[in-house]
Amino acid sequence: MLVEILIVSIIVIFVGFLLGVCLHLGFVPKSISDTFYDLGKKGRLFSVFLTLIAIPLFIIGGEVENYFYLAAGICLCFTAVAADFRQDLTDTVHVAGAIGGIGLVLVGLLFDGLWYPLALEALAFVVIRLDQPRKVLGFQKAIGNKTFWVEACAFLVSMPGLIQVLHGKGYFNGYLQ
Repeated sequence: MLVEILIVSIIVIFVGFLLGVCLHLGFVPKSISDTFYDLGKKGRLFSVFLTLIAIPLFIIGGEVENYFYLAAGICLCFTAVAADFRQDLTDTVHVAGAIGGIGLVLVGLLFDGLWYPLALEALAFVVIRLDQPRKVLGFQKAIGNKTFWVEACAFLVSMPGLIQVLHGKGYFNGYLQ
């Protein structure tokens, strides 16, 4: 029951924070990390938000013995601590933690037998970040806030994958039939 509560809490916290931030600011931030600056005096909420996602992910990794998830949680904690990424001292730690956190969840899913989250995130990255694929697909206008949308897509493809993996390991029984 603990793992199920933790995964649901990650989803609620992630969606709630981003929705709340976008509604509060009136725009989609350049990246999720930019909320640290966009929220002004309330910027530390970004660190709280990320920690509230990282710790459950860390616990889930230990609970299901997939240490990629555990390491992803640790990486996200580094990102939360180094929230002020525009400073030389914290920039490398922040970026490495963010890329490590996202990447390790996707690699963990791959090691658990799910290849589609990584493939979907790679496709999303190409479509969102690069101009030519968008033109081929018929998108005329460039996508603003590219980093935000790549990060949001990583969450959107990894959470269903993580639920699927956990269900295969006996979690969510009685909920997902």
